[in-house]
Amino acid sequence: MTDRLGILVRRLRTQAGLTQEQMAERSGVSVRTIRRLETGKASDHRLGTVNLLADALELGVEDRRQLAAVLAPANSSPIPLQGKANGDSGRPFEPESEPESEPEVVSEVVSEVDRMLAGAAAELAREVGRRWQKEEEQRRVHDPFPLPVRWTRAPARLTDHAENIQRLPPGVRPEPMEAAGDLRSVAEAYRGFPSGRLVILGRAGSGKSIMAIRLVLDLLGGSGPYRSRRVPVIFGVGAWDATAVALRDWLVDLL
Repeated sequence: MTDRLGILVRRLRTQAGLTQEQMAERSGVSVRTIRRLETGKASDHRLGTVNLLADALELGVEDRRQLAAVLAPANSSPIPLQGKANGDSGRPFEPESEPESEPEVVSEVVSEVDRMLAGAAAELAREVGRRWQKEEEQRRVHDPFPLPVRWTRAPARLTDHAENIQRLPPGVRPEPMEAAGDLRSVAEAYRGFPSGRLVILGRAGSGKSIMAIRLVLDLLGGSGPYRSRRVPVIFGVGAWDATAVALRDWLVDLL
């Protein structure tokens, strides 16, 4: 619900042509709160705060219904949102449909948000794939034959415990993991890490960047809708100032 609400609020704000600062000035809600809500970092959404944002955006009945549906817990009726959309600022806004049809409204809104997420993820995947495919071609990684870049597992003193890598509960023995491979096998090895964490180490010119690019392209070649799988993106974290902005906010701005 947190991500869906943030996406919906950001879309409505963009449609209204407002910046976060302008919406904060109109609503009285701090820019920090708006930013946390839109990026999904806020988990305790106060109904009063959402009402203030809805009024600041001058939302109509349908938009308020969408907000109410996203705020509603599963298998419950949408939470009434107060506002001026129904012509009475002192009366709570309530969906016009009968209670029996409310789960359908919630389902429709959730499906719409899912479609938006899937579309955005697919567009991002296409752009990432286009960029790094071109980079790989310019580096002539496969011309006239694939570069013989190989990898091996780092020494135990540099790695986490296998139980942590595989996210195992206490008492469960870890499965054997691949110990070596080449460019063609790095993505398969990575998919075997439930933690989703992989560090590529090596000297300058050893092929770390080549391997990272190939990993991204192979992961993009997976199957399934993008709403159910991750889109790999390469960032140069050397430009991130940890003292000025949170990592998530910095990544969101770059995307």
